[in-house]
Amino acid sequence: MLLKRFQQMKKAKVDWLVLETTSHALAQHRVWAVPYSVAVMTNITHEHLDYHKTFASYQAAKLKLFKGAGHAVVNKDLPYFDGINRALPGVHFSTFSIDADSQLHPSRVKYLREKTKFAIGHVEYELPLPGKYNLYNALAAMSVALIEGIAPTDIKRALATFPGVPGRFETIENKRGIHALVDFAHTPGALTEILTTIKSQKSKTERLVIVFGAAAQRDESKRPLMGRVA
Repeated sequence: MLLKRFQQMKKAKVDWLVLETTSHALAQHRVWAVPYSVAVMTNITHEHLDYHKTFASYQAAKLKLFKGAGHAVVNKDLPYFDGINRALPGVHFSTFSIDADSQLHPSRVKYLREKTKFAIGHVEYELPLPGKYNLYNALAAMSVALIEGIAPTDIKRALATFPGVPGRFETIENKRGIHALVDFAHTPGALTEILTTIKSQKSKTERLVIVFGAAAQRDESKRPLMGRVA
């Protein structure tokens, strides 16, 4: 099915394809024939351990994507970055970060309630999404765009007009004065990021109410971790 879609895209003269690749697909060799130009890693969190059993096995499956790609883009702030770097000898590497020193490192970062402002060199950027984790995602996308030769002016315009993704920090409009948000945070790491962002935004008079769940017949070990996060 995947190769059939690729053929349809080629006939439609599609220039770029962004493909989210699961660790299951990598472990089961379902994408072995796909020639990835650039592989991106924003994070590896506690997930899919019902299948991989250990975090080391999960990470090894993820790294298969990078060993076969023409260029690797990795978040240098990851606590296990050094191990990833050692595991990818000979792979063309680019890095981004917020805290560590890297090739794409923002300055003058301002986290506001509904957006994030930052600068890369002398160019000012505005992302209509709040939170540190959204800035990481923007830096990852910018890294790939620059590798592919997209002009910084086009990158700036694309970030400023990004409409967001349904189900990701999505505001539910209402007439009751409630700040209602929906997010697909389904791992301890993701839940930490979204709740930290919301908590930093709420006023002292607002109460934070959380409703979350974890899918059945999946990784049960993450449930108590998510409970502790909440």
